[in-house]
Amino acid sequence: ESLIERAEEAHWARKRREGDDERLNDTEHVSSRLLRAHAPALLDALQAALAARAARGRRAQTPGSKIAAATEKGAARNAGVSSGSSGRELAVLKRLGPLLGRAAASAAIADTLVPVLALRRLDENAASEVLGALAAVVPPPDELREDADRAAAATAAARHRSALAPLFGRLRSRSARKALCHAWNAIGRHDVAADACAKILNDFHADAKNSIDGIDYDTRLGAYDLLTAEWFLAAPPASSVPVLNHVIHELRGADMALRHAAAAALGRFLDAAVRSGSMSGDVKVVDDEDDDEDDEVDAEADDEVDEEDEGDEKDGDDDSGERKAKAPTDAVDADDFDPVAGMSTAAERAAEAAKASEASLAGAVAGVLAPGIRGLLRSPEATTRQEAIACFRRLALSWPSAAPGAATLADDADAGEHDFFSNMGHLQAHRRCRALRKMAKACEDGAVPFATINGYLAPLAVASLGDGGADVASTAAAAIGSLAAALPWASYRDLLLWMLRKAGGNRAARRGFNVEGSKALHIRAAATVLESFHEFETETEALSGVGVGATNVVGRSIHPAVVATLRADILPHLEKLTVVEDKEGKGGTVRPAASAAVVSLLRLLPEQDLNFDIGRVLGKIANCLRSRAQGVRDSARTALAVAAKGLGCKTLPQVVALLSNRLDRGFMTHVLGATLFSLVDACVHGADPMDVENALDEIVPLLDADLFGRAAEERTVDAIRGAYQEAKRCRSHEVLAILAANAPCPSALPTLLSPVTRRLHTAHVPALKRQIEACLASVQKGVLNNKHAVPEETLVLVHSVVNDGISQEERQAEYMEAVAQGHLEDNQLGARRRGEKETGNRVWERGWYLIKLPA
Repeated sequence: ESLIERAEEAHWARKRREGDDERLNDTEHVSSRLLRAHAPALLDALQAALAARAARGRRAQTPGSKIAAATEKGAARNAGVSSGSSGRELAVLKRLGPLLGRAAASAAIADTLVPVLALRRLDENAASEVLGALAAVVPPPDELREDADRAAAATAAARHRSALAPLFGRLRSRSARKALCHAWNAIGRHDVAADACAKILNDFHADAKNSIDGIDYDTRLGAYDLLTAEWFLAAPPASSVPVLNHVIHELRGADMALRHAAAAALGRFLDAAVRSGSMSGDVKVVDDEDDDEDDEVDAEADDEVDEEDEGDEKDGDDDSGERKAKAPTDAVDADDFDPVAGMSTAAERAAEAAKASEASLAGAVAGVLAPGIRGLLRSPEATTRQEAIACFRRLALSWPSAAPGAATLADDADAGEHDFFSNMGHLQAHRRCRALRKMAKACEDGAVPFATINGYLAPLAVASLGDGGADVASTAAAAIGSLAAALPWASYRDLLLWMLRKAGGNRAARRGFNVEGSKALHIRAAATVLESFHEFETETEALSGVGVGATNVVGRSIHPAVVATLRADILPHLEKLTVVEDKEGKGGTVRPAASAAVVSLLRLLPEQDLNFDIGRVLGKIANCLRSRAQGVRDSARTALAVAAKGLGCKTLPQVVALLSNRLDRGFMTHVLGATLFSLVDACVHGADPMDVENALDEIVPLLDADLFGRAAEERTVDAIRGAYQEAKRCRSHEVLAILAANAPCPSALPTLLSPVTRRLHTAHVPALKRQIEACLASVQKGVLNNKHAVPEETLVLVHSVVNDGISQEERQAEYMEAVAQGHLEDNQLGARRRGEKETGNRVWERGWYLIKLPA
């Protein structure tokens, strides 16, 4: 600034001496020469500082980067973002113009300012300052006397017009839009296309002091009336771009009169585009960079999280993925980490998009109108979606290439009740449900290409998750699953990530206690997407000719890259959403929808990955069983039962093992018994008998402890029975009956009856005898209902048991008779000295002695 002050003093001194001495006028002050020599580096540094201000708190870069060097905080820490005002930088830019030469400097300084406005997440206060500086540095036409200067100014104005036009759809605050209008007026003095629409754009922002909210409705509505089809055809195509951006911005507003006027103007533009005869080219439906501006509420919440808790960035809740499904290369935007790099990338993209949009009315449809409608369909406001649906219908019918296949959802006027568009925007909830079901059916039948699903229908269905109408949200969740079944892998993955990041996108969703709140709807939709997992064409082609065996629960071969994505990107999000942590760190509450989604994902993992992940994932749910709150335990038990049923009996030993390690003392032993029954009842019925037999080694010891251990004694205590619901009833006998009815018989009977055989020597105790008889009755009940029992082997077992028992009784009677007659001495095993023969009864292992009957 000191150098600029000296250069300004020298400049004005030359002005005063002008005409006195020609030799002195030709001599330039050293400060001016220094500024001119170092102007490129100075402009780059000022641009970096402005980008840091406009980036509004984005994460920092590594030390030594341009932005870190341009800010005071960048040298001390990796924040790299200036939180102060950008007034000093803008003041320097304004003062550089006269010093560097008016015509050349204005273009250079404007080229420094305009790229800053291309940042995706732009601080509107900084945008107002930058736009004000831009309006100040653009020279008036009367100051440019030479043709070369006027041509350079016109070229720069056309370039800056393309950069400013999208801001009419992005900026929200009134002050920023006013500054944009002033900058547009300054550019319009040198550009014909900008000047053609400058008055209409100014009228769109007309204010009146005595009007409601300071809005001049007469002027604004009159400006919309001027936008006829003839105006769009007569004006340069580039003039339609800022007007369309403003119209789309107006459709987001809350003023009904302005919304209706904007919708009518948009319809007239479509009529003009059709009449222009430029419909021959196809419009490619792609993911849009600015569609996420419509998720204003979620975006604001994410910014608060980023500013207050930088650690949340590690959870993967970046702005690019939370609000919108994008290609993998765009999952994390460059401006999330480096504002300068993000500014350059965004400016290049904006220039490419503007070149196509300003070429013709068809280009404006493809580059401005279609992306704008896609953004409006994602709006959480029902009124905005209604206007967007009406515009979507006109676009689908007037310009089919912009939304291929969408016209098939429309119906004749005579059958309006079956029209998707009219039903989707209807006030009655059942009509909206009908529209969602029709959309899902059309996608399942393949009538709608995946590009239209990904660009229009999926955002609309996701926005309907927040619909408060009866059954609309649940119908939308089911419809999202149907849409996902028609998507290729990349779009399927992005849609799933979008649901998960919407579900966990802010601090309240991750750390609150609202288990079944609005975020659960997105979790439920994610579960339906996982349930709609299908064979993708690229995946099938990659696996063709390769001997890849399916080892997952669903019995389907899945490409290793897909499995890696499911484990690395999807599973961590679901793990965080499964349990709502409490503030004390004592576990939490299980989200049923999230647990169902976790199970759907685990079913897709190969056996090796499933064995590695199941303990960690289901262990969080099992920890909730340690809570003393009955409702928390009930929800966790239900979630584990659903997981066991989905994963099958083959994984039951692992689930039982992680339960036995966590529920090992106190009241938890009763919880373990009740949970064990829920698991067995959920997954054993109809399972493979060998899987049931493999699970017996983990289950039977727990049944033994529950029937004959401390838990059985505590169930007789009234205080314990009244405190815990699980202690009021023993479910182990029912578990024995279920296992005996589904395990292979008779090979599994020794294991099932091991708690009984170990206690036969004490069966004369009355209390114990009742427990043994109850166990035998349970096993008998199961065996009688066992469809897998082999009659011959069962008869062999029965005969051997009966024969062994009778033989033992006969030997015992003979022995007692011999002792009574004095022929034998009553000896106890182990009482004789070493080397002497012992007599007495011996019990076989587990009490069984099997023989083979002769054929």
